[in-house]
Amino acid sequence: MKFKTMLSFFFIIFSLPLFAQSGITKEIKEEKRGDLKIIRTQYINSETNQIDFQAEEIYDKNGLHLETRMLDKEGNLKESKYEGNAIMKMEYDLNGNMIKKKFLDSENNLVNGIEGYAIIENVYNDQGQLTTINTYDQNEVLVNHVGYGYSTIKIDYFENGQKVRRTFFNVEGNIVEIGFCYCAFIEFIYDQNSKLISTKYFDKKENLLRETKSKNK
Repeated sequence: MKFKTMLSFFFIIFSLPLFAQSGITKEIKEEKRGDLKIIRTQYINSETNQIDFQAEEIYDKNGLHLETRMLDKEGNLKESKYEGNAIMKMEYDLNGNMIKKKFLDSENNLVNGIEGYAIIENVYNDQGQLTTINTYDQNEVLVNHVGYGYSTIKIDYFENGQKVRRTFFNVEGNIVEIGFCYCAFIEFIYDQNSKLISTKYFDKKENLLRETKSKNK
């Protein structure tokens, strides 16, 4: 089965310069190159009416996002001053699950971003459920997120396929409390109709830190 990867805050998305930057507008163009769809976004300085920089997204015939490229105003590859990479490249399995996201410089070499990793790896079970997320540096060595302290997320499910828990580990394989939620475990609570009703956050001793009620009725 095709599983759409939804990582929210866990996947650090390729960072484009700010859309809302003062004096910058954007223009989006779409074209076909064989079986590929190309979407190019041009960021235009409203004072000079000249292109400041560009971003190019490449999709295959099935709509899978294969690559994002940062470009200068002439259309040449250019490293992002925010992330340090010029290219974000995705790999998929035969079921359309994203299995790797790689960050590369303009010469196609792996490069660590501001959070210290160059590769995100997704691992799935036989049901197509995302069970593990690992991060690796430019030498393809497992590495902790800078500022967050984890290298691996493990995701557990009920037999009915509902996500029940996320657990965070460092490169030594120890459970850690991470920066953005100050928690080591996140649990998902459902009602008898399988609707998410709350999310609970625990420290590494499994003490409850807080609970967030779902707004979905």
